[in-house]
Amino acid sequence: MCYHPYDIGDIYRKVRICGIDNGRKRVCALVTALFDTGSTMSVIGTELARRLGGSLLPRAETLENRQVDLMLASVSAKELDCGERRRPVVVDDYLAEKAGPRAQMILGSDYMQGTKMALLLSDDPKREAVLCRRRKSK
Repeated sequence: MCYHPYDIGDIYRKVRICGIDNGRKRVCALVTALFDTGSTMSVIGTELARRLGGSLLPRAETLENRQVDLMLASVSAKELDCGERRRPVVVDDYLAEKAGPRAQMILGSDYMQGTKMALLLSDDPKREAVLCRRRKSK
């Protein structure tokens, strides 16, 4: 049996997400995201996807035994000094609802790994932090 002396809470932060259509950014929104290291890809609901105006990709993905749509989006957490990444995001209401009532999207490990993000977890939410490694300037 594994014993945990405390429960680690969820980390929520603001991120900017923009829909991409024909290689160009469409509508952008500042949303609250649940940072989920267990989610391979970032996830948004269909309403947010419609608002962002991005095009669905011609291929679909299977996650949790469900066929889901993908949309190309630009995601950035500039307030956290993390860069912008253009990534396919999952568009699925069922999976997006797993973020809970406080978040409009799930930020997946694809973005976190791409920006070399680190989550510093604590039993005290005031001590939790999200950090990104600064890129070396050329």
